[in-house]
Amino acid sequence: MSITNLIQKPNSILLLSTLILLSSISFPQKKSVFVSSPEYIINIYFQSTGDCNPYTGATFRSLSFTAQFSDFKFIGSYAKGYAAMFGVKDSNYKIGGRQVHGVGKLMEFNICPDWETEKDKWDNKVTAGPNEFSPYLEMQLESTAMDTSGIVPLVETAFIRFNTNFGFHTLEFESHIAKGYIENYSFIFDVPLFKAGKGEDFEIEVPFNGESESGKWIVDFTAVK
Repeated sequence: MSITNLIQKPNSILLLSTLILLSSISFPQKKSVFVSSPEYIINIYFQSTGDCNPYTGATFRSLSFTAQFSDFKFIGSYAKGYAAMFGVKDSNYKIGGRQVHGVGKLMEFNICPDWETEKDKWDNKVTAGPNEFSPYLEMQLESTAMDTSGIVPLVETAFIRFNTNFGFHTLEFESHIAKGYIENYSFIFDVPLFKAGKGEDFEIEVPFNGESESGKWIVDFTAVK
C-alpha cells in the first residue's frame, strides 16, 4: 500500500461517517397553515320524535326544521385556540369572525298535549307562527370542544356550535292550562379543514338524545363552484 493511500483513507472514513449521520437525522417538517377555503353553503337538518306523557314528556311528538348558511368561507384564525374563522362575503372574505348567521324554517311539528292529571289532558293550539328564525354558527375553542366531546382529532379541525336562536314569535302555542314557546336547540360539530380547504362536498350526521326525545342532526357542506 502506498503512503498516499494511507493518508487518504482516514478522510474517506470521516466523510462516510458524516453522510451516515446526516441521513439518520430526522429534520422536523414545516407545519401546514390553513389559509382559506372556497365559499361554502351549509344546510343543517334536524328531525326528532318525542314521548308525550304526564311526567317527563316531550314538548313535541315530532319536530323538524332546517337552517341554511351561505356567503362565507373558512379562513385562517387570528386568535389562539381557534383553528379557523368565518370570512363573510361583505368583507370580501378577508375579515374573520367567530359567528356567521343564517335563515331557519320550521318544517313539521306535532305538539304534545298539556296534562292536568294522569288522565286529563288538553291539546295545544298554535297562537303565533310558525315563522322563520335566525340561527347562527359559532366557532368554539378547541380545548372546550375537546373537553366536551372527549375526542382528540388527528387532523386540524374547526369546532362549531349551532344555535337555533328561536324568538317568542317563532312558534307560540297554548292550552286551557298554559302558554308555551318552542325552546332552543344547539349542538357542536367538527369540520376537518383539509376537506374544507380542498373544496370538498361532505356530510356529517350527529345523533340527538334528549330527556324524552331522540333524533338526529345532518350537516351538509356544499362548496360553491
